[in-house]
Amino acid sequence: MQKILFGFIAALFLLSSCRTSVTPVEDPESPVGKWALTEVFISPGAGGSWNAVESSVEMEFFKNGRFKANSNLCNLSLVADENTKGTYDTETFELTTNRCPDDYQLRYQLDEVGNLLIYYPCIEPCIHKFVRIE
Repeated sequence: MQKILFGFIAALFLLSSCRTSVTPVEDPESPVGKWALTEVFISPGAGGSWNAVESSVEMEFFKNGRFKANSNLCNLSLVADENTKGTYDTETFELTTNRCPDDYQLRYQLDEVGNLLIYYPCIEPCIHKFVRIE
């Protein structure tokens, strides 16, 4: 009987120690939340590739249709040196900022695994990939 009780307690301990604290996302198809820049896609001609970056650039999207970033989104910066604020449209997937000219079209998308992609108005594709951190 003691062996069974000990085995049951040990199993409970092992199962409870494997749990991780994950904050559930309200709507995985919504950009609402905090994001960190992890990769950039640059295509200087044919092809192109994703490249990992070390950056402290973050963006945060709010339920009221507004967002903020700790970087100037108008110049593809990888440095958190200027703040950008703006609005996002969930129907057109456009970002409007307080820094970029009116004709500077930024778009966003959530990819198939839930990463946030920011598309810049380049002749060849240039995209920043963010992962959700909150």
